[in-house]
Amino acid sequence: MITEALTHAAALSRFFWPVGNAGALAAARAAKLRTAFGLSESSALYGRDLRNALEHFDERLDQYLLEDHVGYFFPSPIIGDSRMAEDQLGHIFRLVDSDREVFVLLGRPYEFGPVRQEILDVMKNTREMSDAGSLLRTSA
Repeated sequence: MITEALTHAAALSRFFWPVGNAGALAAARAAKLRTAFGLSESSALYGRDLRNALEHFDERLDQYLLEDHVGYFFPSPIIGDSRMAEDQLGHIFRLVDSDREVFVLLGRPYEFGPVRQEILDVMKNTREMSDAGSLLRTSA
């Protein structure tokens, strides 16, 4: 499902941009990886909004449930039009709109199209690096 893929994308993001207290080794590894893959802070993987929303869902859910909401609650993931989340009487916890490439988490929309494209680019670069490594090993 797309929500799991987005969670994995958040994890991949940490390889390129680790959390601040990860240490010098993680920072050095991340710098090398960013250089190897040609990633900069303009990368969709650099953005923290979606990454933090996914990684801290439990904390945000706790806070969300403490707020005074009325209406209908939809705790199960939904696939559909992201504009459904704009209804003030419906509280959608997770919604994936694959047509608009929008993921709604606790009522807040996040575009995932740029992240998806960046993942495809990283995967393509990984294959190219792997193929180049195979050529070097076979020609030795």
